[in-house]
Amino acid sequence: MRRVFVLAATVWLTTCAATGVRVDADKVSALKIGQTSFADAVAALGPPTSQMHLGNGTMIVSYSYVQVSARPESFIPIIGPFVGGADSRASSVTLRFAPDGRLADVISSESQYGTGTGVFSGARSVAPTNQPAAPE
Repeated sequence: MRRVFVLAATVWLTTCAATGVRVDADKVSALKIGQTSFADAVAALGPPTSQMHLGNGTMIVSYSYVQVSARPESFIPIIGPFVGGADSRASSVTLRFAPDGRLADVISSESQYGTGTGVFSGARSVAPTNQPAAPE
């Protein structure tokens, strides 16, 4: 029984990985163009994953998040490497702050990719969703 538990835990831990800062859409919609400061945005969303400072005083910050999940068939003994793969979802929120330090623009994007191995390389697509990817 213990071996089954260890095997199940190992498979579960190796099937999903995530990195970055996932931003809740409700928190982004609460930010007000022309009113929200950089400090307000960081208080609401957390530290950004990247920052750029332009010569004209404009600051651009990004919150990026990527989640990758191995497909279950990847773990089938012997044939897994030929029929398996992984699916990933990524989201990004970019905030542009004017030289006066106030929010000037919000841009968000989401993408989904499927990567297959062997015979079915790339053949499976990820179903589109209007919701950010949730960790599994």
